[in-house]
Amino acid sequence: MNSGIVSLVTTMFVAGLVSGCASQAGPGGRPDGPPPGGAGAMRMNDMPTGFVARPVALLLTSMDRDGDALVSSEEFEAGLSASWDALNMNQTDRVGALVFAQWAEITLGSSDALPSRLSFDTNLDGIIDPTEFRSGLEREFEQLDANHDGILTRSELVIRLPERQFQQGGQGGGGSRGPGGGGGDRPPPPGGRG
Repeated sequence: MNSGIVSLVTTMFVAGLVSGCASQAGPGGRPDGPPPGGAGAMRMNDMPTGFVARPVALLLTSMDRDGDALVSSEEFEAGLSASWDALNMNQTDRVGALVFAQWAEITLGSSDALPSRLSFDTNLDGIIDPTEFRSGLEREFEQLDANHDGILTRSELVIRLPERQFQQGGQGGGGSRGPGGGGGDRPPPPGGRG
């Protein structure tokens, strides 16, 4: 064979080898991860159930000074003042977005946690003042105080997650028929048979 054909065959072989390695499937059979609806996909039956707490519950439980697992109105008032002092680091009574984000990261667990800065900044001037902060936390307290007795219990600070209703896809079993009657992660085929 001449050297041109050998060079062409070698180049084609190497290109095929390289493309085969580059397209090597990752976990679950796809180059970038598990297939949608496959064994690695989250289905409703995989989602956690039970109870969760809103991020503001982290702040409110820290206001329990006597360790009785309750936050009384008096403890809330004292905690509100201490929380404002922690947020108002510069002692200007004017807190902007960056300072609020830092406070939320430390106090609520994330700068994106609720209540957000906009929940407090009711006049939308970009600044949170002591009155807005107080009003915002009082709204949170009142919303969580389900029996309106002025005391927050731990049971008032948690939220029950909704029960699982249907499986969105996956392997084995085909999913149950949830809302809409289709089951799985595909709409029912024409003619209504699933």
